[in-house]
Amino acid sequence: MCGIAGLCGFGGGVDSQAVRGMTGLIRHRGPDDSGFYDDEHVALGHRRLSIVDLESGRQPIHNEDESVWIVYNGETYNHATLRGELESRGHRYYTDSDTETLVHAYEEWGIGFINRLDGMFGFALWDSNKKELYLARDGVGIKPLYYAEVGDALVFASEIKSILLYPGFRREVDGSALIDYLVYRYVPAPKTIYEGVMKLLPGHYMKVCPGGVEVSRYWDVDLSSKDASGDITGEIIKRLRDSVENRLMSDVPLGAFLSGGVDSSAIVGLMSQLMGEPVKTFSVGFGVGGGVDEVTYAKIVAEAFGTEHHELIVESNSLDLLPEIVWHFDEPLGDSAAVPTHILSEFARKRVKVVLTGEGADELFAGYGRYKAVMINRRFSRVYDLLPGMFKDNIMPGVVGFMPRSKARRFFERSLENMEDRYVDWISVFNREEMGELTGRELDEGAYSSSVYSQHFRNAGDSDLLKQMLYADSKVWLPDDLLMKVDKMTMANSLEARVPFLDHELLDYAFSVPSRMKLKGMVEKHVFKEAARDIVPSRICERKKHGFDVPLDNWFDEEFSRVSDYLLTEERGWMKIDYVKHILEHRRERNYRDQIWSLLSLELWARTFLDRENISKPLKRF
Repeated sequence: MCGIAGLCGFGGGVDSQAVRGMTGLIRHRGPDDSGFYDDEHVALGHRRLSIVDLESGRQPIHNEDESVWIVYNGETYNHATLRGELESRGHRYYTDSDTETLVHAYEEWGIGFINRLDGMFGFALWDSNKKELYLARDGVGIKPLYYAEVGDALVFASEIKSILLYPGFRREVDGSALIDYLVYRYVPAPKTIYEGVMKLLPGHYMKVCPGGVEVSRYWDVDLSSKDASGDITGEIIKRLRDSVENRLMSDVPLGAFLSGGVDSSAIVGLMSQLMGEPVKTFSVGFGVGGGVDEVTYAKIVAEAFGTEHHELIVESNSLDLLPEIVWHFDEPLGDSAAVPTHILSEFARKRVKVVLTGEGADELFAGYGRYKAVMINRRFSRVYDLLPGMFKDNIMPGVVGFMPRSKARRFFERSLENMEDRYVDWISVFNREEMGELTGRELDEGAYSSSVYSQHFRNAGDSDLLKQMLYADSKVWLPDDLLMKVDKMTMANSLEARVPFLDHELLDYAFSVPSRMKLKGMVEKHVFKEAARDIVPSRICERKKHGFDVPLDNWFDEEFSRVSDYLLTEERGWMKIDYVKHILEHRRERNYRDQIWSLLSLELWARTFLDRENISKPLKRF
């Protein structure tokens, strides 16, 4: 795992010194080494976190005649198999690195070699003979890659802050991305919060040449296959075991995050079967108002598998970590689970350099309560559709309008919407009505951002509703919130995170599992819980899903004056201060904790990246 930065231009000369500065700014992603390559059209920079081939894997890496160069952030788990095939075809290696396999694979198969990779990555590959630069990102979006056109140059990096440092780039807010953030608490790809900076979409590559820039999709999950049959639970565990085994490839100490949920517990159980030593496991909890129960369940799993378990209980208010967290994200991300993820990553890094994590299982096997809620809501809607037109058009909207704001009201309101809007409303931080009060203007359907999800619902074609939701979440929520959070928080601590559930073969198979087996009655993730019973203690399989329980209410109570000052003293024209006051005053009774966290993250981001010229370090304190 590493960090990359660079630029490509065909207007005469490149600023290689700027690339050195861009690369230095992300030293935390690779503190072990750095390397550079430049010629008249391209400059490539690399920061290395040494995981495989510690002695000879320095980047950039080249082919035999040094006409093809690459900087690579990630891991290729099937590189040994590919290397054997390439060597049999006459390719000569000068390292034992998985990265070198990519330059030889490009020589042999062209850019189509990406489809042969089993791994996570964001890379830049330069073909000096053809004068072509390729940027590529793994199929699911485990590793990030950003780019911007600045003057005659195409500038790219693993983190946005490197692009912000490039001479001539102007930091301006993308207004539509700001609306997206307020709705979702993150900015969905391909946009970022900055005008002109884009995320390369997962499963896509970009070709840059004198003729221009072209972006192409090379992979997507297969939704066309027939429903799986036979021993489905056995097949799920077999594929997950294979994925875990592939991700144990490492020349440095390796462990796992353990929450005590069924996903991370299954991974730890399989690791215990595959490794010849106790698995190093790591858990975090909060002592006051937080998820101590998660730590309790993690202990049960650790004892069951005989792991070398390490536990951290945080007793203090962790709001002071927010400036550092915001600096590492580069754009606002209102997911409070970033705090325990950052703390846990720092804690684990003292003993290991690589961890396996459980992200992705909920999107594969329907682990969120919202899927069940939407399905129930749809059943109500079908009954509602049978009612007389006068009742639907005149009476029901009036009844709903007189209802107090509550979950019940939102349930009925959603029944009056189309499916895409209904789903966005379930997952939004600020719903459409609240967005109007927050921004002070009426928002139409496009501005409210349901279109971000609509395109993925459409791409899912004739799939059933649950599969449409899972597919859409795998394209938006998973890469742009969950995976982004894990990447930035682990790499902030020079720790590599690997995600076994997001193996392509497992992904394709999971999407072929009938929806009725994933959401069975009122039980979420039913099929995976059944599959995991032979590995995970039954008590873990039977418990309800419980994410990182961050004690935000306690923190806000302790630091209310400081939080209020941050949110009420700056008038940026983005939102109505009176409505922000309303949110603060009614935070407990209306459960506005997520809204306050999102607004606080936004304001801290603005003070860090808009109000300061020098962005080389976080704000000193919150």
